Amino acid sequence: MFSQKKVVYQIIGKQHSTSVEFNIDRAVSKWYRSRERSWSRLNVSDVVATTLHEKNAAARCLCWKVIICCQDNINNQNGVDQLNAKSWFLSKLMPARDEEDDTLITSPGLSVWRNWLLNQSGGDHICCLSVIRFTNFENLNETVAGASAVLFLLLEGIPWDLQKNQLHKLLMSVPPGSHLPLLILSDLCKENADPSTIVKELELHEVHESRLHSFSVVYLKNQQRMEQLNGFFSDEQLRGGLKWLASESPPQPVLQCVKARELVLYHLNSLLGEMNAYDMGPNNCISAFNEALDQSMREIARAAHANPTCWPCPELAVTQHLPKLGWSLAPTIEPVVCAISECKFPSFLDDISWLHSVDVKNQISQLQSCLIRYFTEISKLMVLPLAEKEATIMLQKFVQLQLQNSHYYIVPNWVMIFRRAFNWQLMKLAKETSFSVYTLIKHDFSTSMLGAVELEDAAQSHYHVSHPSLDEMVEAGRISLPGCAMLDEEGRAFQPYAGMMASHSEESPTTTGAGEEIEYVKDVGHDEFVKVSYNTMKDLNESQSEPLVAIKEMKETDKLGELLERCKIKQNMIDKNLSIYF
Repeated sequence: MFSQKKVVYQIIGKQHSTSVEFNIDRAVSKWYRSRERSWSRLNVSDVVATTLHEKNAAARCLCWKVIICCQDNINNQNGVDQLNAKSWFLSKLMPARDEEDDTLITSPGLSVWRNWLLNQSGGDHICCLSVIRFTNFENLNETVAGASAVLFLLLEGIPWDLQKNQLHKLLMSVPPGSHLPLLILSDLCKENADPSTIVKELELHEVHESRLHSFSVVYLKNQQRMEQLNGFFSDEQLRGGLKWLASESPPQPVLQCVKARELVLYHLNSLLGEMNAYDMGPNNCISAFNEALDQSMREIARAAHANPTCWPCPELAVTQHLPKLGWSLAPTIEPVVCAISECKFPSFLDDISWLHSVDVKNQISQLQSCLIRYFTEISKLMVLPLAEKEATIMLQKFVQLQLQNSHYYIVPNWVMIFRRAFNWQLMKLAKETSFSVYTLIKHDFSTSMLGAVELEDAAQSHYHVSHPSLDEMVEAGRISLPGCAMLDEEGRAFQPYAGMMASHSEESPTTTGAGEEIEYVKDVGHDEFVKVSYNTMKDLNESQSEPLVAIKEMKETDKLGELLERCKIKQNMIDKNLSIYF
């Protein structure tokens, strides 16, 4: 104890004072505490957790990996000092065995530290995991995988070239675009080598900034502090260096795990929502669907490209609040991207000029044939039996009648027809449970199924429709008065898409067969329109003094009674068909 007091006495430089002994005892106690702290283990997560959370405020789990690199060869007169520096450093960050609860893993060349942070926004605590990995030059790809920062221990007495080559070998294995920070811990004194000398000797400016975007030099020895004595180094300098590394590390990707099918539907609904449904033909719908597929693939590729180091690191097998390991690797995303690409539809090449035909039955037959041909021969979407049943369902649910110059024409709702076809196509993605991907953009999928068509069992002979089927409209249209144009599912007057046929202007009146003008119904609800149409037909049937077109072919004198009886029968049928709207 005397020798220790003597050392401290000489350090504090006190020679003539009655309180010297008291000060010596205090200095000795402080020295022992400093020594104990200097060699004690350092929980890395405890040091960097707050800094990392500030950079990743939305993260529920923080995963930070630091690669440790230093020269192993110690063959010079300062070998003891270098060994002390290295052993001190490794004992702080990579203890030999797990003695406390703050380490998850302790093994040669690897340690994982844990710390819990209180989530200021409420909810569960935030877990901070710090992975400290010593460089293994035999397997550099695994070493740099998921890396967030690099720490290089610069040792005095070892030739600069040896240490420079060691460091550059590691940095060249870092993937371009990683933008990692580098912390240089030196056991040199600043008086012996200033930062500019270290940077020059290590040729750090030669490393491309896409790999190394910033660096800092921290000296473990301080001439003004007594921690330098007997191989001791500054614990505070090390802590400050780790905090700087955390502040300069790239932020964790903010990811959302989504199903590939939902991602495509999200983009499809967005694209279709920007278009006028009444101006869209088959190829407009197909182009929107193919563009939605392209946007989904670009978004998946963009997220993978933003993760060049393959974060999170493979040393962790944490599944909660972290993406699965290897989520951005080519073997993981390529099968999904290929499956999405294979969902693309070819162009709709059929000539649909037959929609101008005045023969409704011929229009229906032609439409059914071209749909079946497209689904079986062109897109290879379905086998023939299924295509025939699907075409029947589409005709009955998504085709309306419209009056044009005293003739009825069918008006296909191509958007709804192809929505149903798209859903069949996207079943390829839904069947694969592994087709989940990660995106950088936070999408709201609460409305992703908006406008999607529910697929009934096409093998069923009966299916439910929320409005009169095409067959019912054709049957009712045989005696319907001109001017009673059909509406779409939203209650709006349904017009053919631009270029298919000349559409009737919503502002122009329609002339009935009796020469009277009936105002074209505009912007009314479906139920209201059906009631108005029904009452109009009923009033006209009761008050019409001049017979309809069918009546004009008969003699008024002897056929009027028979015709009126037939009208009543037909009217009763219409009442029955329209009763679902009352």
